[in-house]
Amino acid sequence: NQWNFNLLAQRLNNDFSAEADRFALQHCLFSMFYKGGWKITPGCCQLLSNHHQQFINHVQRLEKCKQEKQEDNLREMLMCDEIAENTRRELLHHLLLIDPDYATPAAELMYGLENQYFVIKPTYRYNLEFEVPPGQPLSDHKQKVKNALQKHGLKYASQQVRNDKYVVLPIIKEHPKDLKYVSKALKNDKDVVRAAVTQKGEELERASPELQNDDDIVMAAVAKEPSSLMYASERLRSDKDMINMFIADNINHLFYASEKILNDRDYLLDLIKHDHRAFIYASRKLKTDNTFISSATLRNPKVRQCIRS
Repeated sequence: NQWNFNLLAQRLNNDFSAEADRFALQHCLFSMFYKGGWKITPGCCQLLSNHHQQFINHVQRLEKCKQEKQEDNLREMLMCDEIAENTRRELLHHLLLIDPDYATPAAELMYGLENQYFVIKPTYRYNLEFEVPPGQPLSDHKQKVKNALQKHGLKYASQQVRNDKYVVLPIIKEHPKDLKYVSKALKNDKDVVRAAVTQKGEELERASPELQNDDDIVMAAVAKEPSSLMYASERLRSDKDMINMFIADNINHLFYASEKILNDRDYLLDLIKHDHRAFIYASRKLKTDNTFISSATLRNPKVRQCIRS
């Protein structure tokens, strides 16, 4: 009862830092309701102004689109007529700081910046600012873009930048996790994907299905991080030659093989003969099959240790 959020907001608005304070207050609300976790109870929400309550409702809709992986719906919701222009900009700028992968393409639509080279500068205010502004000659622009991306990576870059191999490739070499931000076309580019997975094998998850099925790319990823095999295609996770090479140094890597492999009775028995721990990774169907258990025990009596555990 002692808390009055409207009075707090009024006090925050009384000096030269009003814009920054308003941004900070709304960013707290946005963070709580978009990212989940801590939230204000409905009773406390009623203490907020109507504007802030409506703001929270919009944030919850954005969060629902994100949870349901409806990227197009998220952008459509940001652009819909039922949201006032000022509120739309507020939502966008908070989204830029928390989830730039979704916000940057929406910013292009909202500000009419499609098909342009630019890099947004993240700020704590409701004005769009740029590390590299749009509308400059491309010949002068690319080096400025590359310099800006050294600071932030690709997350604030326009779609045109994310689709430019000349710009993207050297950035991925320094920021391999930014593979998630590159265009669909470049996620299918062997040079770009190789630059990422040779530094962080798990970035294979971000590659196109075609490259997840590419022997060279998958081998490069697995060489760096064995667990990245889980992101390879079903074909490669079922390739016995690859699996044999993969588990040669560590039988525990069998965990990442396909269900087809882990359900292959004869193949598993051959592995168990040389290493009883292979039994641990057999499919549930095989591990509850008395005939298989008996055969495995005959091949390697140490299997009893796995059965007991």
